[in-house]
Amino acid sequence: MISNSQNEHSLKRELGLFTGILLVAGLLIGSGVFKNIAPMAQTNLGKTALLFAWATGGFISLIEAFTVGGLASLSDASGGTYEYLKISFGKFYSFIYGWSDFMIIGTGVNAALAILFAETVNFIIPLPNTLHSLEYITIAKVFHPFADSGIKILGILTIIFLTGINCLGTRESGLINNIISGHQ
Repeated sequence: MISNSQNEHSLKRELGLFTGILLVAGLLIGSGVFKNIAPMAQTNLGKTALLFAWATGGFISLIEAFTVGGLASLSDASGGTYEYLKISFGKFYSFIYGWSDFMIIGTGVNAALAILFAETVNFIIPLPNTLHSLEYITIAKVFHPFADSGIKILGILTIIFLTGINCLGTRESGLINNIISGHQ
C-alpha cells in the first residue's frame, strides 16, 4: 500500500457506506435513466433487448466499481481518479487527466446535468423565457445563448446552489444528497 504518511494534510473520511451507495446510485442511475430511456424505447428494439442493454451497462459499471475499489485499496492518499491514474500510469497521465477533468470533463458534465435537470423541470412546470427579447443574438450564427433562457437560468442557479451546499462541507453535502435521494 502506498502510504500518505508523508503528507500532513489528508481528507477526513466523512461519508459512510450508505451515503456512498446513494452517491454512486444517483450518479449512475439518476443522470442516465431520465434522458436515455425514452429514446431507447422509441426504437424498434423489444423489451428484452432494452433490458439486456441496461443490464450490460450495469455490469460494465459494476466492473468499473470493482476496478476503482481495487485501485483505492492501493493508496490512502486523496485525489480519486488522479491518484489511481498516477498509480497505474505515472504522474504525466494523471496530470493531464487532472487538468482536463478540471477544465473540460467535470465542467461539461455539471453543465449537462444542470441543463437536463432544468429541462425536466420545464417539462413538468413550464419555465418563463425571461430573455426572449435577446434571442436574436447569436455567436457565429450557430449558438443562440439567450434561447430557452428559463432553462439556462435554472441550470445556472442549480449549479450555484449545489456549489454552495458543497462549500458547507462533506458531511452536510452528503446529508443533502441523502435527502434528495429520498433517504435520510
